[in-house]
Amino acid sequence: KLEEWVKAGGVLYCCGGCGHLNQYGEPEPAMLKLLGLKEIKTTKNAYHMRTLLELPLCEPIGSVTYARNPNPTPVSAIAMKQVLVPDDARVDWKWDDGTAAGTTHVRGKGGVFAMGFLSGTSRMKNGVKAIPWARGGKHMVYNPTQYGHVASGMVDHAVSLIHPTIVCANSFVEPIVLDHKDGTLLTLVNWTNAPVKDLEVHVRMKDAPKIVRTVSGQRNLDFTAKDGVVTFRLDLAEADYVVLRK
Repeated sequence: KLEEWVKAGGVLYCCGGCGHLNQYGEPEPAMLKLLGLKEIKTTKNAYHMRTLLELPLCEPIGSVTYARNPNPTPVSAIAMKQVLVPDDARVDWKWDDGTAAGTTHVRGKGGVFAMGFLSGTSRMKNGVKAIPWARGGKHMVYNPTQYGHVASGMVDHAVSLIHPTIVCANSFVEPIVLDHKDGTLLTLVNWTNAPVKDLEVHVRMKDAPKIVRTVSGQRNLDFTAKDGVVTFRLDLAEADYVVLRK
């Protein structure tokens, strides 16, 4: 079913083990075939890492570079190292020893990305800072926002094949969409450490809404609708619901 979905245009991003073993710890040949790999060799050096506690002090297990960049910048990989043995997949990321760390496998109209490292954890490590134990308070608990370009690229590697429904001008605002016969409910979560002023949001919709309304502000927002994209602006504190009513 997963392979059919990819061939129909789905984009599959795999990390944290890449699904190459079944529930009994046995090799899963069908998944390896979908990944375009012959084998995956796994080593680990850590198992439990809270984001603001152990992670800032965790020693890297290796480093990875983007193989298609002539002057790559290495990024530390945390906790898991998976050496990928390609079959017909293309190597996009490499370990510091030259072995394959990340691959791309085109299947039909879609594609499969295998990342042999914990890309999200490694990106987060790139943005946290070693400080006294974060027991609470504004000076200890924070949302990491200072990520390197390459570290972010590891996580966003597959985004180029996806046309998102929602785009926020601030990349640290998380949009979540829920469609309904009467319209669309948009949840916006601010993962920065301060309010975001005059945030611009673009929403792809087949039909233009009649009303765009902020729930926390309890008012209608000015908006434009052009070429299937609705655009509006608002100030965002920690979070908000925006209703786009048909």
